[in-house]
Amino acid sequence: MTHPDQDPNRPWLLLHPEEQQPHILAAEEPTSLTWSSLWPQLPTARIRFELCGDARGSRLTWTLLLQGPLANADEVRRLRYRINQLVNGNLRDRFDN
Repeated sequence: MTHPDQDPNRPWLLLHPEEQQPHILAAEEPTSLTWSSLWPQLPTARIRFELCGDARGSRLTWTLLLQGPLANADEVRRLRYRINQLVNGNLRDRFDN
């Protein structure tokens, strides 16, 4: 998560043309990480990742943090869907064993 393009053989952060590479805003290794916005038109958006685990395995959760009003609930669903594609789709497909 801190270096999404580190392994060129397993690319997963495949951005759309209207998206931008996120920057790390905060990190508390190994449990949490906050990215800047993927969307230039929403510069205050943040994506927070949290990792927790035990002997049975690990769980990664993400939260979309938005400030201010958005156009509508459909826009929020679209943003969540996109993060879901990247993290629960692409990332899992490339690294899940």
